[in-house]
Amino acid sequence: MIRSPATLPPGPRTPTILQLVWWLLRLPPFLEACARRFGDVFTIRLPVFGTFLVYSAPDDLRAIFEAPSENFDDGGPYSFFARSFGPMSMLALTGNEHRRERGLLGPHFQGDRLRASGEVMRAAVRRSLETSQKGRPVPLRPLMETITFEVIAEVVLGLGPGSELTALLQALQSGRHPMIDAFARRFFSNPPAARGRRQADAWIDAQIAARRAAPRTGSRDDILAHLLRAERADGEPMSDASIRAEILLLLVSGHTTTAASLAWAFQLILRHPEVRARIETEIAATGADCTGGTGFAYLDATIKEALRLRPIVPLVFRRLAGPVAIRGRSIPAGVTLVPCIHLAHRRPEKYPDPDRFRPERFLGRPVDRYSWLPFGGGFRSCLGASFALLEMRVVIATTLATLRIELATPPSEDSAHQRGRFLRAPSDQLKVVLGKPDPLASVR
Repeated sequence: MIRSPATLPPGPRTPTILQLVWWLLRLPPFLEACARRFGDVFTIRLPVFGTFLVYSAPDDLRAIFEAPSENFDDGGPYSFFARSFGPMSMLALTGNEHRRERGLLGPHFQGDRLRASGEVMRAAVRRSLETSQKGRPVPLRPLMETITFEVIAEVVLGLGPGSELTALLQALQSGRHPMIDAFARRFFSNPPAARGRRQADAWIDAQIAARRAAPRTGSRDDILAHLLRAERADGEPMSDASIRAEILLLLVSGHTTTAASLAWAFQLILRHPEVRARIETEIAATGADCTGGTGFAYLDATIKEALRLRPIVPLVFRRLAGPVAIRGRSIPAGVTLVPCIHLAHRRPEKYPDPDRFRPERFLGRPVDRYSWLPFGGGFRSCLGASFALLEMRVVIATTLATLRIELATPPSEDSAHQRGRFLRAPSDQLKVVLGKPDPLASVR
């Protein structure tokens, strides 16, 4: 027998609107307080978004991520993604359509294509560092966004640096995270974020039209060219709306998350001189060309530890299409299961002294995919995970081997993040000073 919502795990009894305020403005402390009081699973009820069951224990996460995709629908939080990216985007699709879209896009971020992107990454880092202001504090996250957007734009659109790229980035940056944007749309008919998104949509539509009219689009190898050549199961080409949704999704998710992760990683590395020194020793011994091969075990471990301590996405969502049992507990349809990455990464039995930055945790041992999950898990895990990990390695190694970089922010401001966004990205208070070439420049 399926239990009623009243028999769901305990959770805070405060008014739902107050829970929403905590959720939007103080999410990590709110989740940590609930975990201390209610344990490994608890219920949160929010207006607009519905009922959430938050999990963090590895066995619970395994049960959720290994459950068949047919157990879940596109409602709840995913309906908000659909409103921002469009109902034909991969995030909004379910079942066979979702699997097919992943199959179309996934190969561009793996294998030979992934290795070929390494030089694109290195070139983007060098261009950005050459043109960045030297000797004065500059916000770190926007610097990283310039690099990562240049990379993803070339992979997705074949678009090189220039004024057109800058204008597109500015239009995309004017938008909010989809969940925040969807919430704003409930109260405002034309929020500012929507106007920036319309500009980006119009630009992408123009690119699609120009490519379809061009006589030799078949010779191009970027993702847009691939989608223009793709066919659906019935033999029909993908619609312009479907292509626009996927391009928009790739451009947004392909630069914001990696840029934020890079900013946090630099903050942690520069705040821990012993970690920085060990990475620099590794670069000097191996060379700055880290686009493939081995020799960067400590840098890779540092990246994993940074992603553990500062996960960009603190949780993921799976809304139930029908009643299911999770490890003996029956959950009714319509409830959203919420694997909590933030809490899973801070379980002391998995990570002793969990608030401490210790890259050694990831040396010489396999990663537990239900205790370390910065890219989510299951059928909706991030298909660009390998791409992001390589990009982080290339950006960090190339930067440290090119010039001096120092934090210009006091430790008290290290954890400041962007307000009003779901992603846990650092605010513009996190700044660095770029200086003269580093002694490591000889390894380039």
